[in-house]
Amino acid sequence: MFRLLVVVLSFCFFTSPASANEFAKKVCEGKLGVGWRCLVIKKGQSWNNIPDLADDESYRYFVQRYNRQNTPLRRRQHLVLPPTETNWMDLSPLPEYLVFLGYTVDSSDVIVFSPRELAWGHYLQGKLVAWGPAVGGKDWCPDIGRRCRTTEGIYHFIEVAGPNRRSSAYPVGCAQKDSAGNIISRGRCAKMPYFTRLTEGGLGFHDRPAPGKNASHGCVGMFSRDAKRLSEHIRRVVGKKEFGWLTQEQQELSPVFIVLPYE
Repeated sequence: MFRLLVVVLSFCFFTSPASANEFAKKVCEGKLGVGWRCLVIKKGQSWNNIPDLADDESYRYFVQRYNRQNTPLRRRQHLVLPPTETNWMDLSPLPEYLVFLGYTVDSSDVIVFSPRELAWGHYLQGKLVAWGPAVGGKDWCPDIGRRCRTTEGIYHFIEVAGPNRRSSAYPVGCAQKDSAGNIISRGRCAKMPYFTRLTEGGLGFHDRPAPGKNASHGCVGMFSRDAKRLSEHIRRVVGKKEFGWLTQEQQELSPVFIVLPYE
């Protein structure tokens, strides 16, 4: 008897067993501190019915952020529960001072993304002031037949988009075009709220689902509140009231964005 295995690929959601939270699994396989717990999700469990999470929205969001996951829980995946009194900044995988990352930049306002740690960090005057979960490009994208890793480098921002932004490329073939090849509709394309562009080629960060591992086509995906906050910060720094492309002067005023290596 033959069985047909249907693999559904999409920009935001993942249905294969390989999509389980890799970050949480790695943490659970290590040595945990006092008060830390690891769960293996059972059939029927969700963010809204697990004891300690169901009735505490604040702690639930804390756990989601630490696990780098805001997608639905999957059966047999791992989930890490830090002690409820844990200070968020104490959990940062990034150093307290930018200098320890080995980068020298001519800016006092720097945002860092680490695809290895699945985290972003915001440094002001060289000191870490905020951090959060993030996911980058995955090793291989079957739908386009190539590697999708987020390109390491140092960037400035060139565009800041609003909450209704959509991709023009993914899922593949989503955009409707006229006879001249101009895009006339992105209605079927993936949502990219608060897309903040780094390159003409389309690299940037935006709000997107995070499954606890690098899972995008190359952009940096963040939790919604983080993407919105950083987008607002960038517009405030460059003095831009409306969404859109930045002038050359605004680009030079914008924070520096650093993508760290995967290994």
